[in-house]
This record gives sequence, C-alpha cells and structure tokens, in this order.
Amino acid sequence: VMATSVPSLLTEGAVGVRRSCAPRRNCRRQQLRNAHEVSSSKVSRSLAAVLRSKTKQAEQSHRNLRFTSSCVLRDAGQPAGKQARAKKKPILRKVELTRPKEEEERLDVDLPMLREGEASKVAPVDLVVVGAGPAGLAVADEASARGLNVVVVDPSPCSMWPNNYGVWVDEFEELGLGDCFARTWSTARVVINDGPGEERRLSRPYAQVDRLKLKTKLLSRCVEQGVRFKESRVKGVRHEDASVSEVQLSDGRVLYTSSVLDATGHARRLVEFEKEFTPGYQAAFGVLIKTKTEHPFPLEEMLFMDWRDSHLDVQAKERNKTRPTFLYAMPYSPNLVFVEETSLVERPYVGFDELKDRLNQRLTKMGIEIEEVVEEEYCLIPMGGVLPTLPQRTLGIGGTAGMVHPSTGYMVSKTLKSAKLLVDALDRALKSGQRGDAQAISEAVWGEIWDGDNKRMRTFFCFGMETLMGLDISGVRRFFGTFFTLPVDVWGGFLSWRIKPSGLISLGLGLFGAFSNSFRVEFISKALPFMPSFLKNFAIGSTDFSSEPWEAASSVGLVGEKVKSSVGALRKQQKDDPNPAAEPIRNATNPYSQINFQELVEQGSEESMQKLQDMGYIAPPKPTSNSEGPQ
Repeated sequence: VMATSVPSLLTEGAVGVRRSCAPRRNCRRQQLRNAHEVSSSKVSRSLAAVLRSKTKQAEQSHRNLRFTSSCVLRDAGQPAGKQARAKKKPILRKVELTRPKEEEERLDVDLPMLREGEASKVAPVDLVVVGAGPAGLAVADEASARGLNVVVVDPSPCSMWPNNYGVWVDEFEELGLGDCFARTWSTARVVINDGPGEERRLSRPYAQVDRLKLKTKLLSRCVEQGVRFKESRVKGVRHEDASVSEVQLSDGRVLYTSSVLDATGHARRLVEFEKEFTPGYQAAFGVLIKTKTEHPFPLEEMLFMDWRDSHLDVQAKERNKTRPTFLYAMPYSPNLVFVEETSLVERPYVGFDELKDRLNQRLTKMGIEIEEVVEEEYCLIPMGGVLPTLPQRTLGIGGTAGMVHPSTGYMVSKTLKSAKLLVDALDRALKSGQRGDAQAISEAVWGEIWDGDNKRMRTFFCFGMETLMGLDISGVRRFFGTFFTLPVDVWGGFLSWRIKPSGLISLGLGLFGAFSNSFRVEFISKALPFMPSFLKNFAIGSTDFSSEPWEAASSVGLVGEKVKSSVGALRKQQKDDPNPAAEPIRNATNPYSQINFQELVEQGSEESMQKLQDMGYIAPPKPTSNSEGPQ
C-alpha cells in the first residue's frame, strides 16, 4: 500500500493511488466506465506536437469520464442504484459465466512503427524494451535521449495504463515529474487505534499521479527522440550469439538487438529465476464513490493508514487479529472520495471478498452512504521473494527485477530513478568498446542497479517484511505507532528506498530503543527466525535472503504457527495459480472474487459472507483458548 510503493491506488495514484506504489504502490486496477475517445488528428511529422495540443482536451474528457460516469460495476452505461434494476442481482456471481467485454481506454495517436528490415540480423538495434508501462517508457526515453537505437514492443502501446499511482511529492519532483500530478495533499494522517493519542500526522505532501500526463510526457519524448514501436507480444528471447540477442514475437518475426529489457512488471515473462519465488502479497480493494451526504475525510489531508477495527463483527474481527488490514483514503470533494481496504503484506494474500466485506463494514460504521460506485480497483502486488538470476543477458526493471519495496509495496519512484541508472550503465558499456560482448554489458548494467548497497537495503526490507507478517494486529499497531514518531527523513527514507545501509542500522536501533519492554520481546520472537539469513546477506551484500524461518528457532518454539505455515500455504496456493499478479485483475473476468460490492453494500454482509464461508472461499476464524461464544 504503502504502494503502493501501491500507487495509483495506494498504491507503486488517478483516482485511486498506491504508494509509489510509489506505486503504494504495481497495483491491479478495475475501471468500469462509459466508452469514450480522446479526439486527436493523425500525427504526420511529430506525435509530440499533437499530444501537446490535445492535452487539455484529453484531460477534461478523462475527468468527465471519471466523475460523471453512471456505470455500475460490470455493465458500462447502466445507471447505478436499485431503482435501475427490475430485480435484485445476486451478491454471489458465477464469474465464469459473467464476462462482458470491457472497453479499453486508448490514446488515439499514430506511433512511428517498426518497419521491415529494421532490427534485423544485419542491422540490430541497441535496445529492445518489452513493455510500454512507466518503467519501459522511462528506459526508452532515457536511452533514446543518449542517441541509442531503441524499439518498444507491446501488444497495445497506446492503451492507458490500468493502474493509478500515488507518490510522495518530493520524490516525483526530484525526477522532474512535478508537472504530472492530478491532485496533491499537504499532509497525511495515520490512525493507530481508537482513543486519544492514537493519531500521527505526517508533514510530507502526497500526490496522485495523472496517468495521462505522465504517459503523454514519456511517449512524446520517445517519439521526438526516434524510438520505434512494434505492436506484438513476445514469445521468448534467445542469447545464442555472443553479441546479439533474438527477440521472438508472437507474429513470427524476430528482432535482433544488442540488449533486451524485460519491463513486463509482475508477469516476469523473460527474466530467469534460479530459485523458488515465494513473495508476500499486498492485496487491496478500492472504490471511488460518490456519497449521498458529505463524507468525514478532511479535503486537505489524505488518510495514509487507519488500523482501527471496532467496526468489524465478531468473525471478521477475529480474522483481523492475525491478518490485519487498514483503510487508505483520498478525498477529492465533499461528496467524492477514494477508499481502499488494504492488507499490507501477507503470505498467502488476503482474499478480495474478505477485503470487500471489511470495507463495507467500515463505511457503514462511519455513516457513509454510497450514492454511486464510480470505479473499482483490485491491487495484488508481489513483495520480497528472490531476485532474478544475477547477472543474466536479459535485463530487467520494475516488478520483474524485484524493485517493489518488500516492506511497503512502493515501486514507481524507485523504478523511474533506476531507469536512469540502467541506461547510464548501458550507454557507458556500449560506448566503451564492449558492444560485441553482450555478457559484459549485462553484467555492468545489473551491477549498477543492484550494487552492494541496494542489495543490503533490499535484504533489510525483506527482513522487515517477514517480521511484520509475524505480528498480530496489536503488534502492527505498536510498530507503526512508534515508526511514525521517528524524524520524517528517517521514516520517509525507509518508505522511499532512499536510506543507506548505515542509516537502516540506525533506524533499527532507534525503533528497538523506542519500543516498550513487552513489545521488544514480541518483536525479537518474530524476527529471530530470519536473523541468521539477514545478517549473512546484509554483511556480504548478497541476494540469498530466505523467506523460510530458521529451523533451529522453530524446533524450540520461537516461530509462531502463522510464520511456520506461510510459505507452505503459499506453495499450495501456487499449485493452482503460480503467478496471480501476472495479469491485471478486472472485475468482469475476475476469478479471485465472488462478491458484487455494490450488492454487498445494498443488502448487507452477513448472509453473503456466510455463504462464502460455506463454499470454502473464506476460512472461519480459529477459536482461541479464551474465546467465548460462536466464532
């Protein structure tokens, strides 16, 4: 969420954001809206001129779409509300039978496409970028600005990005992207629990990224600098030649290039992994809603985290003890707000139906009455896990290269910053006489983006992720209640992946010193199983941090049941779905959710959640030794 390092929704965002998730956070976003077109004429000489001339018109069209759409969750154009339906739809739906076609939002532009004979065996290009998301276009922009010959391959390069991104203002301004904000908030707020003294106000401005502005900016610069585009999927890549790689396209064509970059996000389509990938997952369900009366969120402040659970019924509260979630909210006007229920990190992930139920109960307790659900967003972000094989001929950036913050989910700002480092290393290698040695080039690039300090930082964040997953709701509250009392440059540096290894040690010692005696004992018990792997990898700058708890600690009872079972439970889940975050999760074709949120709001949650529990979609809470009454 915090992604959103998502994020547009938290999330590595427009109406919903996730942390940088930045990109609180590479969130998955559902947009259900009326079909529309951004008018533009054909581009003859320069796409950039057209994009600039159409920016205001496109922005207004996009805003009108977001804020005046009358569509419901799955059927564009259908009015919201019970009065519009002759008969009530069931809360539970058979997703395999309900797959209406969703309109894809696209930029109506002509890109300079790759021509026959280009990127051939006799005339290979310098770089083929696979993926036209923020990471891929940022690299293409940086590389072409240095005079490199670049091709971007994507099945739909003119499509609008489905994710929204939320970022800290200072991070984007440092990247020269301060003109790409759709909305900013001067402060953020963290609510730890009910009662006095349970709030923390963060004096660090936060922003929602305007996806249209950001993509327009990157795309226009790529066009001006001579980047060519190819609409296709990539089947694979071969590195049999020492100097040239072959990129195999779905239409049968082969592109020849000195280097190839995998920018396919969490799909991890081309990079290779030697070890088992067992990440934690940040899961979030968010909705942009119009309210019947004014909502309670201050307009000048975004809600970064709200860990309260007094709104939950007995069963949901029991589940929240061991798999806690929080509210993330971005208010836009007195009657328009984005709200998102987020699981910071769990293994396996918290289900979307559970998140929908908790969000509904929270909004009900707050007295928020929904007039219309304008948009839905689903975020599922792999966090932590092993890095790709280092080095390897295929280069990587973003989610495919392990750049999601393992403790927060933030990614966007880290990825855009890494684009410059990657291209700097690639450009130096190509211009220093290494053009014929692709292996040497890849070693130089991987070594730049994953140097010793960055590996140590990631190890520290993975260690923090495993420890956080071991804490119950009480421990999580005590942790963040202390964390956000640290100086802003300390907690801000941690969230933004900007604090150096020496600073991380100081942060850890400062936190531990500020903990109460009882929480120190609890924190040590959760951290100890992963301490040997952390110390070894942090000391030598390695990437072999293990998500398996220390077996010696397990044998003497220091590892809780939740920690011992988490990797095993994930493996069981991965048998049926090895990579659930590989494709955007969209409502109409969503196999991960059985509940219609709007019907849940209208009809209540008790009956639907009981049915889901009976169907095995949601496990009932485990009774505790001191529990009384039905669980």
